[in-house]
Amino acid sequence: MILFYSNSDIFSNFYKCEIKVFANTFSSSEQLFMYLKALIFADIDTALAILSAQGPSEAKKLGRSAIPFDQESWDIVKQQLMYIANYAKFDKNEELKKALLATDNKLLVEASPYDKIWGIGLSKDDPKALNPANWKGLNLLGEVLMDVRKVLRKNEGV
Repeated sequence: MILFYSNSDIFSNFYKCEIKVFANTFSSSEQLFMYLKALIFADIDTALAILSAQGPSEAKKLGRSAIPFDQESWDIVKQQLMYIANYAKFDKNEELKKALLATDNKLLVEASPYDKIWGIGLSKDDPKALNPANWKGLNLLGEVLMDVRKVLRKNEGV
C-alpha cells in the first residue's frame, strides 16, 4: 500500500509537472482536470482562465466556479476526466511513468483527511488508513491511478 497526500508527491494532482495535451501546456494534472471540467459544462471563459492559472490551487478554485454546474452530470464524468488528466500526466512524463509502474500492484491511496471522494478521509499518519475497511472516503484518485498504471503497463508490454 502506498499512501500519498503531499503536493510534492508525484501521485498528487497538485504535483508540478509539464503536461502537453490539446495544443496546451498544463502545469499539473489538477489544472488539466479543472480545464476539462470547465469544458464539460461549456464554460469557455472559465476554461481559458484555468489555462492561465498560476498553480493547481488557483486552477481548482476556478474549476469550482464552472457554470452551469450540475452535480448529477458531474458525478457521471468526473472519474473519466480524472483518468484523462492522469493518463496524460504519466504518459507524457517518462520519469513519472517509471515511478508509477514501479509501484507494481500496490494499492495507491490518497490519504487526504479532508477529501472523502478522491481520498480516504484519513491522514497518512492515522493507523486506520492502513485498513480499507476503516476508510471514510472512496479513494477515487487512487483507483484512477491504478487504472492508469494498468493501461500504461499494457502499453509498455509489461
